[in-house]
Amino acid sequence: MAETWLRFVLLALYLCTWASGSTNIIFQKIKVGESITVSCSTAHIDLDGAYVYWSLPTNKVVVNVDARSQKMTADDGFKERVKRTGSFPKFSFTISTLAKEESGLYWCEYHKFNEETERTDKFRSEGPILMVLVEGSTNIIFQKIKVGESITVSCSTAHADLDGAYVYWSRPTNKDVVYVDAESQKVTEDDGFEGRVKKTGSFPKFSLTISTLAKEDSGLYWCEYNKFKEETRRLDKFQSEGLVLMVLVEGVEPNQHPTGETPRTLLQPSKGEQNFSGEGMTMIIVGMCAGTIILCCIVLSLMAVPKVKRLCEKGYQREYHPHGHESIYEDMRQNCSV
Repeated sequence: MAETWLRFVLLALYLCTWASGSTNIIFQKIKVGESITVSCSTAHIDLDGAYVYWSLPTNKVVVNVDARSQKMTADDGFKERVKRTGSFPKFSFTISTLAKEESGLYWCEYHKFNEETERTDKFRSEGPILMVLVEGSTNIIFQKIKVGESITVSCSTAHADLDGAYVYWSRPTNKDVVYVDAESQKVTEDDGFEGRVKKTGSFPKFSLTISTLAKEDSGLYWCEYNKFKEETRRLDKFQSEGLVLMVLVEGVEPNQHPTGETPRTLLQPSKGEQNFSGEGMTMIIVGMCAGTIILCCIVLSLMAVPKVKRLCEKGYQREYHPHGHESIYEDMRQNCSV
């Protein structure tokens, strides 16, 4: 019985960890020349710095902030357009004068060089991802659908003699959803998308329909071809001539805010924004998980009391002798009282 309760507690801990680390998306539609604000915050300490990334679909660093010097370095194309509010590690960036080519995903990520592994560890900001659509974008197609509906990703290229093609999904880390082999035409679906993908046409020009989308499937979708070069021993990649799909799956009401003006940040969506998979729901889940764990600890403690009593009684029986050891008897009675 105790082992069953222990497994339940471990499962609750796992679910709490998943819920607290789940990522939500806020959609924001703006006009050319307007601004966005990306918020950065973390519970991690002793970090080296933070990056603000922009993905469409390749990840590009917009801003880098050094933890010690607080120095902010903006990437080419964003210089003179970035303004910081606050200090490391909790701050926000306002990126102004956005062009129609700057639609995409924006998010904050912290980094720390690990001396033991000699690699850089990365930690996603506690704030959600900002999905930005600038009106008039020509390199992206925005598609807002309902839970359970489908999307279609088109793949085409002028390149020849290729090995295959991937359909990627970014939220914001790139994940290959489907792989199509050029020679066999075989379609290999990734975990979570099995049975949900249908191909129309043949390599290299085809389309893939992904069905039964959930709220968590929001993000960027695009097609990319690949070819392994024997001379360089590297994999060359070619993006499809088809446009990038920006998909927002509806299903959650926007967050409610107090009356009056609120800053346009990841945690406070303004007019024209929709909070996807709201942070409030995450807090509710975490609260429920914490309550469940506390309840389990109480139950386990109550279950342990009878066992302690039995152990004490056995100890008393071993220690007590009817010939003049009343002092030991009294000590055992006091220790076993609950």
